[in-house]
Amino acid sequence: MNMNHSGGWNNNGAKQHFSKSLITKSIELTRASQIEPKPIDWLWHGYLAAGKFHILAGAAGTGKTNISLYMAATISNGSLGRSCWPDKSYAPQGNVIIWTGEDGIEDTIVPRLIALGANMDNVHVIQGAVENGRSRPFDFAKDLEELSQEIARVGKVMLVIIDSIVQAVAGDSNKNSEVRRGLAPLIEIAEYHNFAVLGISHLTKGSKAKDPLDRVAGSLAFGAVARVVMITAKIKTESSTDMIPSCVLVRAKANIERDDGGFEYRIESAEFQAGTRTISTSRICWNDTPLQGSAREILKFAETDDNVNGKPSKVDEAAEFLIGNLANGPLPFPEIESRANAAGIKISAIQRAKLSLGIRSEKQSGIGQVSPYFWYLAESSENSLLPTGYYPPYNHYAAPAAPATSVLVSREMDAESAAPEVHVAVVNETGASPALPATPAPVAAEMGGATQEQSGENQTNPSILSMVEAHMAKSSKNKTFTPASAAQDEVDSDDYNVAYHAAFSAARAAAYGALVATGDIKIATDSATKAAYEATNNDDAADDAIFRAVNDALNDCSIANND
Repeated sequence: MNMNHSGGWNNNGAKQHFSKSLITKSIELTRASQIEPKPIDWLWHGYLAAGKFHILAGAAGTGKTNISLYMAATISNGSLGRSCWPDKSYAPQGNVIIWTGEDGIEDTIVPRLIALGANMDNVHVIQGAVENGRSRPFDFAKDLEELSQEIARVGKVMLVIIDSIVQAVAGDSNKNSEVRRGLAPLIEIAEYHNFAVLGISHLTKGSKAKDPLDRVAGSLAFGAVARVVMITAKIKTESSTDMIPSCVLVRAKANIERDDGGFEYRIESAEFQAGTRTISTSRICWNDTPLQGSAREILKFAETDDNVNGKPSKVDEAAEFLIGNLANGPLPFPEIESRANAAGIKISAIQRAKLSLGIRSEKQSGIGQVSPYFWYLAESSENSLLPTGYYPPYNHYAAPAAPATSVLVSREMDAESAAPEVHVAVVNETGASPALPATPAPVAAEMGGATQEQSGENQTNPSILSMVEAHMAKSSKNKTFTPASAAQDEVDSDDYNVAYHAAFSAARAAAYGALVATGDIKIATDSATKAAYEATNNDDAADDAIFRAVNDALNDCSIANND
């Protein structure tokens, strides 16, 4: 962590203070060629980044706190196959810290977390501070040093939620300099401990005509300091009052990622039993079809009222147009746009109708960026209690049923050469080895047309081994990673950060190679686990690196496929 004239942070998260008489001042310059680049450590790609400051702003009633608690619940569960973000990307598992000056802990925050299926042992709530034996409210101006120590003690803290963020600033929240000064120590701690900060804020009234970033309440410094700014808004419709309103989440700013697109969601009521009493609360339900367009465009679609004296609205007309044109199958967006223009229907109305109908848009696989988005009507579901295209959060947190057939990979190291020997075992629920499924075309092509044959015993498949090793070498950014080189270069260090980065780099390369070669997450996870433990003897660092490495490898594969 960078030191300044007043001190810094030690390894226990505590502030160090230095006497001014002992300080000599100089400027430290480093050649850019000597600085090792590193990737953004995403918790949710494009939305939440470790070590960065984020803003989530919206009008009252748009579920800002619910969204933040959804993020908390997702990270608290984490792990592959359990918790997913709305875009179906995987979430790492870690601890979350929440401070709120807006809602009750016992009657609002905790019930919502339970309704979202959070791992309550991994969520920690700041309820105050104790000074000289007396309890008092937590004060960001006085208690950040103690908070840093608690974060170090808890360990694996990935997200800190502050509701609302203006209360973290001791001075005037409308003054640029005071906001920057108030947020600086918090951001410094976040960078040091590598957790994301999510500050919740409001929108200024009557600001719909402004640029989305300028709508965030308080000083413009809140938006300027944040690396990602998200905004929520309700979708105006002509629907009856008993319908659950839809909302949108958009990115108004993303300095470290593209800043367009977003997601639609609804705030659903939920109930659960606590002893003999029924507790009523709410939770977020996402439409997993990503929204297209800039933040300004999506917010305009959502917030514009097209109702005219009880007549069918423009959105109603656009919805009828889409149902008729997509009834016989999906159409590419350029064709829809052409037909809409011919029918005299504005694209803004088409986009809002798309939201209300739950239409999903996808590119054709295997074509990459050349493919236009195809629009699909949502399939009807008579038995669902939610509108088509919505999924209750419990679905996100439920572990998928174990497949009847699993592919397991293990590696044994030769004591003399450290050469890996890969064993591919295919088993079913009864323990027998069934016939292997057909090899995917891309993998079969890379294997030179090789096929796998059924065997009653574990098989060694050199074709898969060579593919995995080859892709591991291609995917490593800093050095060619192989089990042999990892064994020779094992990091034997008490420095957690050094050990973590060694384990993360090796695990990410191994997972990516396995995913490209086999497409099997189980194999990728096993490969990453093995690589992490070979790269360092610091088990804690290896454990922390594995899931995040596999998550990044999955995102790398997704980006590569889109390209």
